[in-house]
Amino acid sequence: MIRLFQFCLFFVIFLSVPTLSFSKNDTTSVALIAYWSLGDSYSYEITKYTQQWKGDELVKFDSSSYSAEFLVIDSTETSYQIKWKYTHELFRSQVVDQVLLQSLNVKPILEIIYSTDEYGEFVGIDNWEEVRDAVNEIFETLTPILVEGKESGPAIQQVLQQMKNTYQSKIGVEAFVVPELKLLHFPFGASLEVGRIYEYEDSLPNLFGEEPVDAKGQLYLDEIDVEDEYCLLIQEVQLEENSSKSMIMDFFRLSGLDSEEFEKVVGEAVLEINDYNKFGVFYYPGVVDFIHTTRESYFQYLDDVASRRDTVLIILK
Repeated sequence: MIRLFQFCLFFVIFLSVPTLSFSKNDTTSVALIAYWSLGDSYSYEITKYTQQWKGDELVKFDSSSYSAEFLVIDSTETSYQIKWKYTHELFRSQVVDQVLLQSLNVKPILEIIYSTDEYGEFVGIDNWEEVRDAVNEIFETLTPILVEGKESGPAIQQVLQQMKNTYQSKIGVEAFVVPELKLLHFPFGASLEVGRIYEYEDSLPNLFGEEPVDAKGQLYLDEIDVEDEYCLLIQEVQLEENSSKSMIMDFFRLSGLDSEEFEKVVGEAVLEINDYNKFGVFYYPGVVDFIHTTRESYFQYLDDVASRRDTVLIILK
């Protein structure tokens, strides 16, 4: 049962960062607004770590990284269009075993084209259908290999099919393929007062069911350097336990893997999911210097305990 729940946590980590609305005209606040020009380019290094425990025993430690270029390819009075171009191919290091993918003739995703509003807030991925097709090719190639000869092959195939289904919509591609893009643009559009803590409630999309996942959070400026026009922004989020459990059950129902016993265990267990995110931003001209996010997930049922820590580092090179 713990192994099943550890598998569930794989999907919980892809819940989107909530987008907040703040006043953009408060002159007593630090305004995080994009002042970009056509041709502006910045390079980033993205590194991801996953640690997983069963009780006190570390049972998994994975890491992956890639480099990407942020390039402004269009600029209007009301929007920007950005090319996020990968130096190292996406999915060759972060979805399945790198050696396995390199041995297959799988088309990598080399770039994402997306849009923001005039403040730099993320709007959406423009070439999402191209990304979806590339993801579909990966699943179609890998599914027979991962299922062949395994006693649990039918169950694995059901799970992989449900994973594939989540990438078939625009919102699925944006939430699951490149969640770091929403992180990169999360600060923009806000006008934050020094010394004030913004508390909020939000609903995160649930791609496996109709009911969203509720969350409570707070946001505040931790440091400001007026001379360098730089600030450190902190975001803390706590996902609501019951709606997080509901999302997990939604996934297993869609996969055909739910059972009364599993529903009972998830319902009676203790589930905690908390985020702590730091954003270092040059608020003029609106460039993210670094992002450090941590998601701590904890599950306990009777004497069984499983926990997981997912860390993402995005660093300006």
